Amino acid sequence: AIWRSALRLAGAPILLLGILSPWITLDQARAADILVSADARLVGVRTEVGLFAQAGPGFLPFTLEAWERYWALHPRGLHLPDDVPGIIACEGALCRLGGGRVLLLLRQGQALPADFCAGVALVIAVEPLREGCPGAQKIDRFTVWREGAHAVWLEPGTVRVLSDRQARGWRPWVELPVRRRPELPAAVSE
Repeated sequence: AIWRSALRLAGAPILLLGILSPWITLDQARAADILVSADARLVGVRTEVGLFAQAGPGFLPFTLEAWERYWALHPRGLHLPDDVPGIIACEGALCRLGGGRVLLLLRQGQALPADFCAGVALVIAVEPLREGCPGAQKIDRFTVWREGAHAVWLEPGTVRVLSDRQARGWRPWVELPVRRRPELPAAVSE
């Protein structure tokens, strides 16, 4: 705009690219399909029919509010429904998500039956998971304790997982994932 010669037209493609940038979507810009909070007390699943959340005792409402803004959706409740055809199928403490590629373990206490591991690419557990499905990735309480919150993208033929630690890098100046500090009683002086 400042230049007066014909050279100013060289900036037109850059200006056009800037104007069109909100409509250019990159693979990284697609919202995650599943989010696991940094303490594994909250698991959110985004589907075509809405947002479903599984909240455990002591979950942080702030996390759910941030997810609502991220997905621009409100949850349909704080517990996964037993059955949403083609999206969520639960049997007791085990839920299959994403067409059966993700297995969500809501309560520990039982070993995973072998038939539940068929076709599973990822196992998410809200408690520490001793053993998962052979050949499947896992996200459990210990994983989020070491690596922070996780995001999962369900892609054709694969499941892509990104932890907070992977996104921020393994550098000395990057803080460890946020962990709850123990609530200690105030010191009493005599």
